[in-house]
Amino acid sequence: MNWIFRINEFNGRSMNLAPPDTANQNAILFFTKNKFAGQKDDNIILLSFIDDEWRFTSFGIIIYIEHKKLKNTEQFENIIEYQITTELRSANFLRQYAYTLLRIKNLNSPINNLPRNIYLQISDPEFESISRGEIFLARTMFGKFFNALHIDHRNNFLRILLSKQPMLLFGPINYFELYNELKNYLEENIFQHAWWLRSSYELLSQILTQDQLFEIGFGTSTFRSGYDVISEHSIIRFGLGRLENDIFSRRSYIYEESSNRIQSNLQIQLNELFRNAPLPIIL
Repeated sequence: MNWIFRINEFNGRSMNLAPPDTANQNAILFFTKNKFAGQKDDNIILLSFIDDEWRFTSFGIIIYIEHKKLKNTEQFENIIEYQITTELRSANFLRQYAYTLLRIKNLNSPINNLPRNIYLQISDPEFESISRGEIFLARTMFGKFFNALHIDHRNNFLRILLSKQPMLLFGPINYFELYNELKNYLEENIFQHAWWLRSSYELLSQILTQDQLFEIGFGTSTFRSGYDVISEHSIIRFGLGRLENDIFSRRSYIYEESSNRIQSNLQIQLNELFRNAPLPIIL
């Protein structure tokens, strides 16, 4: 079995119970209503709160477990000793795995979905994902891109998908197919329109004065309304978005880099794990 342990949380504390000659052994004392179900040689991942971030810090194996029923209470005192096998050298943030761990439903605050106990049992694919630093790409990219869309785009995409392939929403979910549908939607309804916007602004800037550009828009209003005036749209290119360097580079990432890794053996296992889980969408 595989376990995540929060080692500096309110109802558990990390202790050094090891003899001096084995300083890489540690122990955790915690209290539960039932005996901790872990066993010797189980895998553990330590989750710590460091610099205002929850992050995975090391991997190990359980080498000893002790349970003690507390008198006049319904609680057990549990002590596990563990051997550290790997220290993580780079940051491995919990938030990066919001779309990769099955128990997480609160995508914006993953720690809130972990149980009040200091430990959580996870599957083999989830453990391998963290140990390899490899998130569930299809689900993460689908969720990240979908939830970043305007609410009108989110609803429109779901309406289109409901009419074309409703089983992707209500049946066993195939995130490879679902993400492919979202890529097609982005291409047809956002990237292509962004290209038209860029091209129209460049064309008009060659034949109109700057003042005229500030008066031409896509809406019916005669006043500058921000999103209706074409010159305001150009901020996507010159300011926040930088259309060519940002939006189109993102499209390149979606179609090229992700396709090389998106269906590895681990990714396929994670897809099976999440087939009946709720969609990671915010409406």
